[in-house]
Amino acid sequence: MFGVLAVLGGVATAQGEGDAAATATTTTTASPEWRGQRSADESAVLAIAPADHQLAASLGIALGMTGQTPGGLRVQGEYDRLLTGPWWLALHAAAVFGADERACYFDRADVFQCDHGATDGLGLALGGGVLRSFGAGGRTGAFVPYARAGGELSLVDFGADSVSGVGVALRAGAGVRWTMSERLGLFGEGVLGLGLASLGGERKDPDSGGLAWFEARFGVAFVL
Repeated sequence: MFGVLAVLGGVATAQGEGDAAATATTTTTASPEWRGQRSADESAVLAIAPADHQLAASLGIALGMTGQTPGGLRVQGEYDRLLTGPWWLALHAAAVFGADERACYFDRADVFQCDHGATDGLGLALGGGVLRSFGAGGRTGAFVPYARAGGELSLVDFGADSVSGVGVALRAGAGVRWTMSERLGLFGEGVLGLGLASLGGERKDPDSGGLAWFEARFGVAFVL
């Protein structure tokens, strides 16, 4: 009988050791999430997933095409939010700094006229729109073209002539972004703006006129 008990004890011990080994194997192959790590597939997906937010800052030149359109150095900051697929919501704030020279006068019919140059005046603008990317920029060194469309509201001022007012315009343009790293890119773009402004001053009653300009800017974008 003692022999039989010894045999049964050995079998039970062997079975227990087998269960412990199986438990250890299960623990070793537990999901990466349980160990606080990512699998190779998850890491690959995260590496190519597009960013949801980005900030951009740019500097360029805006050329006014009408006498009431401010032009000069254009400084712009932008916030972009991914909507779906290649589409982004793009919000911006900008300032245009031009020369402050007198260019308004009364003509022979006693009508107050303004004929400012392409780089005269001051403008402050807030706007937004959509941006459409035509490629994936996750790979370092990639060039990604894009297009944008939207609008902006602006304050316009020609200080030397005491003329100021507000404007509303539509903007559309295109550009190219170069991906330097996963979080940093450089870009250049051209944008055309068309709209209306209502300007008035000490010697000029409020009057509507056309806004038109072309801007060329270069900047840097930071992925958040």
